Amino acid sequence: MIEIGFLMKEYKPEQSLTDLEYGKGILKSVINQPGPKQKRPCPTCDSPCPCSGSRICACNCSYECPSLPRQLSLDPDRYPIEKEIIPLVFAINSLHACPSYWSCEGHENANGQLIKPPRVNFYSSSTILPSLIVECLVVLSFKKVIRFRWKVTSAGMTENLQAQYIIEPDVNIGEKNILSTLQADVRCIADNLFAGVKDKAFSKLRALN
Repeated sequence: MIEIGFLMKEYKPEQSLTDLEYGKGILKSVINQPGPKQKRPCPTCDSPCPCSGSRICACNCSYECPSLPRQLSLDPDRYPIEKEIIPLVFAINSLHACPSYWSCEGHENANGQLIKPPRVNFYSSSTILPSLIVECLVVLSFKKVIRFRWKVTSAGMTENLQAQYIIEPDVNIGEKNILSTLQADVRCIADNLFAGVKDKAFSKLRALN
């Protein structure tokens, strides 16, 4: 039997010059965003820096900071950030345009079955930044820097129309003996996210110019 295929023209929505310039502005802001060693990812942190005692210097900032579980939590007394997800929470907040609002380090039951995957929920006022994060995750998966595929999905929006997103692994609940590998992925993503997102933004902007 002969199969007949049909070629379809790719649909590209019309984009106004205003929309394009707005998008370019977002890309430029990502490219020019100071890194976690130049601007503190924790917005309320005022701890004196060991180098000079400055309360704004960020040269010592990293996801190994012992203050992070409280600094990046909305309710530090009851819900400090869990240890194994701290690196990814730090990395997301290092982008400064997508603050996190919930996270989980992942949990398994007594039989080693996954019952909750590691994840970070965050806000973003533009779809461009979550899309750049997705492309960064695809590269890390393709290069086998991470063992599992990770994704960014929409989580709806708040009452004041603030868009919400989730970064999490593309795995099934109930899979066995994978949590430690997922948590290793968390650290790998955290180590590469800021530079990877910037690189993707630069490539997109260069293609538009």
